[in-house]
Amino acid sequence: MESFYTQSVNEYYVERFRENFRNRAERIAALKSREDALQYSLEVRNRIRSLFQLPGPAPAPVPRECGTIRHEGFRIEKRIYEIRPGDFVTSNLYIPENLSSPAPGVLFLCGHSPAGKYSSAYQFCCTTLAINGCVVLTFDPSGQGERKLYPDEPGEDMMNHPTWQHNMIARQMELVGWSYASWCLQDVVRMLDVLCSLPEVDPERIGVTGNSGGGNMSAFLTAVDDRPAAIAPSCYLTSWRHNIENELPCDAEQEPPGFVGAGLEMADLLIAGAPRPHLILGQRNDFFDPRGTVETAEEVRRFYGLLGQAENIEYFIGQYNHGYHDTNRDAMYHFFAKHLGFEFKVPESKEPPADTEKDLRCTNSGNVLSLPGARHPHDFCAEEAERLAQLRKTVPWETRIAELGKLLQVEKVKVPYVRVLRRGVLPNHHTMVGRFALETEGNLPMAILYRPFNTLTCFHIGDGPEEVELFIPHRDALEEIKLGKTEGAYRYALDMRGVGQLTPGSCDMLRNLFEFHWNMPDSLTLYDQHGRAAFGYYGCDYHYWACGSMLGDPFTAGRVRDILGAMKLLAAHGVKEIRLVANGQGVIPAALAALYFKDCQVAVKWIDPPQSFESMMRLDVVPLPFSSLIPGILKYLDLPELFEKLKG
Repeated sequence: MESFYTQSVNEYYVERFRENFRNRAERIAALKSREDALQYSLEVRNRIRSLFQLPGPAPAPVPRECGTIRHEGFRIEKRIYEIRPGDFVTSNLYIPENLSSPAPGVLFLCGHSPAGKYSSAYQFCCTTLAINGCVVLTFDPSGQGERKLYPDEPGEDMMNHPTWQHNMIARQMELVGWSYASWCLQDVVRMLDVLCSLPEVDPERIGVTGNSGGGNMSAFLTAVDDRPAAIAPSCYLTSWRHNIENELPCDAEQEPPGFVGAGLEMADLLIAGAPRPHLILGQRNDFFDPRGTVETAEEVRRFYGLLGQAENIEYFIGQYNHGYHDTNRDAMYHFFAKHLGFEFKVPESKEPPADTEKDLRCTNSGNVLSLPGARHPHDFCAEEAERLAQLRKTVPWETRIAELGKLLQVEKVKVPYVRVLRRGVLPNHHTMVGRFALETEGNLPMAILYRPFNTLTCFHIGDGPEEVELFIPHRDALEEIKLGKTEGAYRYALDMRGVGQLTPGSCDMLRNLFEFHWNMPDSLTLYDQHGRAAFGYYGCDYHYWACGSMLGDPFTAGRVRDILGAMKLLAAHGVKEIRLVANGQGVIPAALAALYFKDCQVAVKWIDPPQSFESMMRLDVVPLPFSSLIPGILKYLDLPELFEKLKG
């Protein structure tokens, strides 16, 4: 059957991000004085710092020395730091020779290159700054360089794709209520602690820069830490509105939960760091939309103007593709020379970097997971899941369910408005169905209800029998069942947001580019209407989860509300008992909907249900898509407990 409403999910999020952008623009436009600007900066600084989950100050970790590389004018110290118990960070410290006094320090943050600190463009930056008198610290981010998270089966297909690794471990962090963006930002803060503690460094003259993922971490850092004196994020800053309009999924590291729901935009990251100097770097042909880069830069400059320091905001748009290319690097060198107080004398070399990946390694094996006592991030998640399991025992079920209901926003569900669609034909046979699009979110149809064809009821819900069956699919209602009378129950089916005829038609390029198949049972494998794997590391399923996360309104919560809306609609038409049948990933929102539905009796049946969330904590490959996850669900319940409660 032809697919309908494939853009509903996308347009729903586009409008919500645009609404935030408009509301915030009005607030910024209303600022008229220096006092107004100072108050706004304080507000967003406090808001951002509350949203990032960062621990308090701690002493800088002690280095494990791993060797020295000597070059004319500088040396490279290879060091390992333990920033969490068993979480080791491999780093290179570039130190100018013959320092007579503490020098400016630069924290260089790597982008999403599999090579991490070994990347040639990043070596150019570090080497040039060191030759010009700066102490530069760079390190391998989580999932990159010597910190790859999945070097072996079954996750080794992710090994050379940092963003895939990030988006996998983010699943486990989601279940315990952690943010991968905060996890990575904590790495950055701890390495800033290291840089500021070095005797060779003047802690009052600290610069921070990075490209892509390093650009986003530079922007996050300026919002939460007052120590950097000058910040130069490259190829990240645009606006979240542009990202969503352009159907651009970003790494889980780049999607801080709750930020858009809190009324924030990317510009607020720099405003929170006002009035410190910032250089915003972009590229003309970047997927991070340079229109948004210029808009953000100009807005922050106007804001700084209210503070009397508009000159502290600079921006430069290069003529290349995404990347820290030479012109942008040159702009960064001169910016830091100006604001960190050194003379830029020696231009960047035209020769390729001299050091190989093996030269710069801190470990013998090339991966920190081989070190004695090393722990994988999912080990931390498993430990937290165990803690939450014990904590749940101390909190009454009713209290937990009430709090979870607030997160799911079940109280706002009403009987939805119905659009009556033309009748359709089931796949592979000639059975007709009536189709009804349910406006479960504002004026947008986010679910489609199907009912058995009857010439007298194909264009209205009507007053049906008192007992009905409502089927919730794993991927597509019309492909998974044949509507009709089953076990005496009148059978309906529902495509909720993101599945069946609501499978997004957006993010197509990325779903093609990063298509893959996980080693999971066929019952838990999902394909979109074009036969592509829709659970991709970077596809539409992930993208719209990220949109919901940034709004503080989980995607799965929307699915729960879709099901509740359909159930309320049936109850409003005289149904007294609903037999809720769900398959695969559809079990999770269906079970939660059954938990909160009170309008009539509900009986449940599950087909191939997931067994538990806690069992997924130590897996390399989590066999559930993002759209089946709810942030911090293990604070409230796990699936066995939920299934047991629904039996009663």
